Amino acid sequence: MIIQAASSDYINDTTIGVFGVASASVFAVSVVFRKVFNINHPIVPFVIALLISFGLAASKETHTFMTWLIAFLNSCLLFCAATGINETAADLATKKPAGKGKQREGAGPMPWLKSFFH
Repeated sequence: MIIQAASSDYINDTTIGVFGVASASVFAVSVVFRKVFNINHPIVPFVIALLISFGLAASKETHTFMTWLIAFLNSCLLFCAATGINETAADLATKKPAGKGKQREGAGPMPWLKSFFH
């Protein structure tokens, strides 16, 4: 049986708040692992995102294949959001020279998603 839901049921104040808190949680715990345990690997925020997403999915009343698939996709989204928060914070904390800056010479194009795995 397919349950029809209004489009307003998917994006509301609660869902936006939960995503913001979950993203901040992944970011904060990843920073703790990096500082306390000296683990600086992208698997850490991904595992934390998986735990949060699957923990929230497990708290639901019904458990279907789609519940777990959406939990996995949500964990990927949380990972990307937390990684983006981390890169933005690191970029803001990095001092840049005044003026135009230096052109990148002779190194060729940067690989796709290179900035995620410094």
